[in-house]
Amino acid sequence: MTGILIKNLTVLLGCIIFIVLWFLKYKRSLKTKKDYMKRSELYYTSKKWLNTIDLEIKALSKFEFTTEEEIIILFIIANSYYELKEYNLAVEYYEKAFEYTFSCNKEYYYADSFIFALESLINLGRINEAKKLFFKITYNKDSKKEFKKLFKFAEKNNLV
Repeated sequence: MTGILIKNLTVLLGCIIFIVLWFLKYKRSLKTKKDYMKRSELYYTSKKWLNTIDLEIKALSKFEFTTEEEIIILFIIANSYYELKEYNLAVEYYEKAFEYTFSCNKEYYYADSFIFALESLINLGRINEAKKLFFKITYNKDSKKEFKKLFKFAEKNNLV
């Protein structure tokens, strides 16, 4: 009888400790840019798309970011909207990210996100815009390793 009681108390104590640690780790207030980025990464990897979007938008309005950081944040927001099948909003944020991406010549780093953007446009029935974006992305670029998936996607969806 006492063995069962001790076992139950141990399990209960373990649950309480787990809840307290979880609360301290995930529910504490966000103060720094690093706090926001860590929490956003947690939400994104947990596929909590709305939480990710909300947190990233708050971070953009609250902190200063380098161009590279801002590109990443915009792609995270766009990809989250894409996952929610909110293609109009996804395209809006992809376009914002592309402004920075093309001006900084960073296209190679975001080849996978370009596929999501093209697919969003296709899902919205905006095929001509998808074709224009594809040609803008790949203009003067050979089918390098970074763009192989992008070229395959374009061929499959008749963008080339």
